Amino acid sequence: MDLIISQQHARPYLPLLRYPLDIWTNGEPKNIERLRKGYRAHNAHIRETVPKERLLEYHASHGWEPLCAFLGKDVPDEAMPKVNEGMWIAEVHGWLLYRDISMGLAVWARRLGPFAGLAVVAWIYGRYLSSS
Repeated sequence: MDLIISQQHARPYLPLLRYPLDIWTNGEPKNIERLRKGYRAHNAHIRETVPKERLLEYHASHGWEPLCAFLGKDVPDEAMPKVNEGMWIAEVHGWLLYRDISMGLAVWARRLGPFAGLAVVAWIYGRYLSSS
């Protein structure tokens, strides 16, 4: 599967991905124990807050039937899509890392570009003077 995501389309989703991690881990998303604890606390809060008849605890491996029954829709004849596969996720994370590095380099290039240009001109001018 080819990964085609533009920066324009991905940008709005990044805060949505980061926000729960910051909340669940108190700003330490690499702390696995805090992440697990926060995730479980969040799920417990949802189960306590949402009325049972309005809550579906669902996993894609359950197939169409429970989802369609909950939504009051007919079960489609198509197989359940598998978009969230491991390789796809790895590609998305690789793309996000590439994008972050590229944006950082672009910022530094804009900041240092004029100085680099002046340095090149000064070097060329210095070589011109020394050859005369």
